[in-house]
Amino acid sequence: MTILFICLVIQCLCLIILWYSAHRYWLRHGNNKLDITAYKEAYALPFLAHMSFYLVKHLALPVRFSKVVLPLHQRCMIIYGQQEGSKHTEFFITQLISTVITSVFMTTFLGLASGDMALFFFGLFLCFLIPYILIIGLDKQINEKHYDIHMQLPELIDKMTLFINAGETVQKALIQSVDLKVTSNSFFQQELQKTIKRLEQQISLPQALEELSQRCGLQEVSVFTTTILLNYKRGGHELVDALRDLSKRLWEKRKIATKTKGEQASSKLVFPMVIIFIIVMVIIATPAMMMF
Repeated sequence: MTILFICLVIQCLCLIILWYSAHRYWLRHGNNKLDITAYKEAYALPFLAHMSFYLVKHLALPVRFSKVVLPLHQRCMIIYGQQEGSKHTEFFITQLISTVITSVFMTTFLGLASGDMALFFFGLFLCFLIPYILIIGLDKQINEKHYDIHMQLPELIDKMTLFINAGETVQKALIQSVDLKVTSNSFFQQELQKTIKRLEQQISLPQALEELSQRCGLQEVSVFTTTILLNYKRGGHELVDALRDLSKRLWEKRKIATKTKGEQASSKLVFPMVIIFIIVMVIIATPAMMMF
């Protein structure tokens, strides 16, 4: 237990030194405080944000460990787009550092309070497991984003086709196909609303669609924007036929995505059903075993 007490004291001293160093660093670099505010609004453990973010900035961790950070950066770019990807990569590394610091400190404290070294080592194992769980969370966000686009994109194309057939221009058809008054948690709807606002700011349609494709980072969206950009000046039946052909292919992909989602939901029920079956068997078999 003496070892745990010494470890706890060392950790407290390190946190005090880190807090003081971070405080002095942010006094000299006040412009980056806006990033800390954005981190606190979007991520967990905000009370450690200024210390963990200080380590990321001062030690240049994304640059020093570029080979390790690159897969994280690629995931963040897929989720948040190319413009926001770098910032959220730093935020995610900050969250990892904050989580590890909190886990190590709480593990040492609980191990000392309980007097059980086994609890301490189990906690250390969890400290190494938590970053892996957070990275899996990024993969889940990517899958949800792709699924949302697969669900929403065919409907958007069908609406645009109807408006174009009715004589509207491509830009007006896109604006009328997106309801700006509805606040939605859908990722794709939010990106479409950003695109419409960009068009209202007198941004050209090709530039707005190119930005949409970059933010979404999915092949289907790139094909959609390319189809429009190649045919929107021609208009007429050529654009409508191209959109209808693309819509048919995307509806097939939507069916496949829905089927895959259903199979995943069914597979998640297997483990709880097995546990329930084992519990029922134990309940039934226990009286019979006690008779012998």
